Amino acid sequence: MRYWSRIRSRADALRVIESSATVFFLLAAFQVFAAAMIFFASRDIRYYARLPSDGTLNYLATAVIVVALTTLMRVKQSRVAAVSLVLLLTAICATSFYAAAYTPKTPAGNASLAALAIIFALRATYATFKAHGKFAEIPDAGVPLNRSVPPERPAPQADFISHPTAGVESATATAARKQAGGPYDKQKWAALLKYDDEIAIVANRIRRLGKEWEDELARAYLALNDKSYLARIENKIYADARAEAVRSRL
Repeated sequence: MRYWSRIRSRADALRVIESSATVFFLLAAFQVFAAAMIFFASRDIRYYARLPSDGTLNYLATAVIVVALTTLMRVKQSRVAAVSLVLLLTAICATSFYAAAYTPKTPAGNASLAALAIIFALRATYATFKAHGKFAEIPDAGVPLNRSVPPERPAPQADFISHPTAGVESATATAARKQAGGPYDKQKWAALLKYDDEIAIVANRIRRLGKEWEDELARAYLALNDKSYLARIENKIYADARAEAVRSRL
């Protein structure tokens, strides 16, 4: 299963975060459903007198907090939100197990569900640290890239620039690469963006680098037509974009 496979790129980290967010949104929906059931059931005092009066509010409050933290984690890849989810779910799990152990006729379903969610929260937390650490996204082409050329190294020559993954690339080679990029099937690419969420997510990130890099993504992917290469293509485009941005400042 790709969710549990090793995180080798930023695309893998974001994929794990988005999959985990789906799990947490479903958990929040379950909390809302449970709140509704408690609310309507507690109206019949003869059969549900043992239900706590604040049960509905507890479930709703938990759902709101989970949705807020999950949204922040998914949109900003927030490490703080991910860690907060782990702590929140741990507290829910501990409280539910305690209630099941010491309160008669109290089901332990919530505790089991929270324990399962903790596993996903830990995985998501690991992915957020990867996304902001080893696989941190490079800035857009318009942002100064001071980290591209280490200060202890001499300034690059006019026709060559430091390349993040492939050593050096000449300006002539870059121009030749651009000229070699021919047209691609735009209708097929548009269909992929519309119906394939994984490709659409990568395209949205690449689009911030500029239209030419999105075209490069389309050409490369349509030529290979294999999603196992999608992360490699994305990383290579980021590397080429960084290289070209550095050269433009020489």
